[in-house]
Amino acid sequence: MRERIDLQVVQSESATAKPVAQRALGRQLVHNSAATVALYAITLLIAVWYTPFTVRHLGISLQAIVQLAASFVFYLSFATTGVCGSVGRLVMADAARGDMVAANRTFNTFLIAAERIALILLAIIGAIVVFVVPRFDFPPGLLGTTRFLFAAVLGSAVIQLFGMCFDCAIWVSGRIDIRSVILTIEILVRSGTVFLLFNATSPSLIHIGIAILVAPLVSLALYYFTWRKFTPELTINRKYFDASRFKEIRGQGGWLLVFQIGTTLQFNADLFLLNLLLGSQIQGSYGLLVTWSNILRGLFGSMASLLATSLVAFQASDDREQLVSLALKGVRIQGMLIAIPIGVLCGLAGPALRWWVGPEFTFLAPIAWLILVPLVLEGSFNPVLVVIQAPGVISFSAKAAVAMGLVNIALGIILVKFAGLGMYGVALAVASTSVLRHGVVLPIYAARVMGQPWYVIVQQQAQIIIQLAVTGTLALYAAQFLHTRSFAQLFLAAIAAGSLASLVAILQLNAEERNRIAAIIRRR
Repeated sequence: MRERIDLQVVQSESATAKPVAQRALGRQLVHNSAATVALYAITLLIAVWYTPFTVRHLGISLQAIVQLAASFVFYLSFATTGVCGSVGRLVMADAARGDMVAANRTFNTFLIAAERIALILLAIIGAIVVFVVPRFDFPPGLLGTTRFLFAAVLGSAVIQLFGMCFDCAIWVSGRIDIRSVILTIEILVRSGTVFLLFNATSPSLIHIGIAILVAPLVSLALYYFTWRKFTPELTINRKYFDASRFKEIRGQGGWLLVFQIGTTLQFNADLFLLNLLLGSQIQGSYGLLVTWSNILRGLFGSMASLLATSLVAFQASDDREQLVSLALKGVRIQGMLIAIPIGVLCGLAGPALRWWVGPEFTFLAPIAWLILVPLVLEGSFNPVLVVIQAPGVISFSAKAAVAMGLVNIALGIILVKFAGLGMYGVALAVASTSVLRHGVVLPIYAARVMGQPWYVIVQQQAQIIIQLAVTGTLALYAAQFLHTRSFAQLFLAAIAAGSLASLVAILQLNAEERNRIAAIIRRR
């Protein structure tokens, strides 16, 4: 029988979830938004300093190994996403209807399952370190050091697995600001540890591995204390493990697993293809731009999380009208907001690279457009992602993600090996499949899930593309006047282009949207 495309939800989600949505859209939204902006600002500042700092001390070849090891975490997250990816959503649903017994069963089921998965992950990590790492391109004589770095990076994924379980307290309380604070502390601990170790002794990949292990341990402790404070009704008790409950949610987790596999194949295969096909030197240079895309993904992911709790709650209560209204506003406003920094960064890519890592990397500027422009569609769609990950509707999204991922890898190999496009081929493959996924397939499907005409999200994204084009053109014009590594000139050019683009964005917003933003500012 053909799958129904409607707002199906798990049995534990009910109309009583609606107050959770209203609370998350009330005064707490102001605090969550402020914390998200602060997190992004700190992340940006750290990234601007950290990458050239490590490149200067290690060189681009060793930096490439760090990038490659970090990308491996996304592949290892296959196992974690399938079982723990939905813990916050399901615990929130149980708590929203006042059934803390069910919430405890759900929480402890996930927690005990995480223990079992951790053992499997440790075995996988061992196999990767012993058999896979030697196949990569890395400087001679550094096999042992490279293995340690990969073991540390992959081991951090095991630590984060348990952090995902205790993160359910943030879902239940709607305190996204607490998550932002924890992530900020993790970033500061990781970069600060590297800085101290690099200055205390001779810089080494081992120092980065140590920092990568220390930082998630700190964040895990903070997640645990947050869990104790905001959800005192939840307890760790093995007797609450419910095999039937695990079986009930396994289907949802399984499709989340498939969705994560597809996403990783699409957005985290580029560095591996470049390393294996073209070597670590080229992969390391390309990876500098991946740093930009990761920062931007972190930005719009954090922005989307501000609405995630409310969207899930409206979907749980089957309030289609408010769900659609909030989802479309999220697409439009978030898309307009992220189009500005992406457009400025694209237009000023050459001067930005010259100031950031040196004039020898300005050749990457054209590739920056290929890597960054599709992020506008991805970021604008991100608020709606939670809607198509609900039980009953996630299967199509997961299948589409895997299909796009496989096409991306095949296209990348063809464009590099047979068309001779080098790193341009990999970037073009990722850009093409990303536009198809986030600009056509998933927006049309999300509209169908919400019972709306197929074009409602695509229509919003068309205006966002116009905003990106205007911003990029303004920044590209400003770039013509920048010929030195002056930060002051680069900063003033970015502010000028961004300010003019912001005026264009404000003019595109309707009166209701402008009033909503003004109300949030006044409330602050």
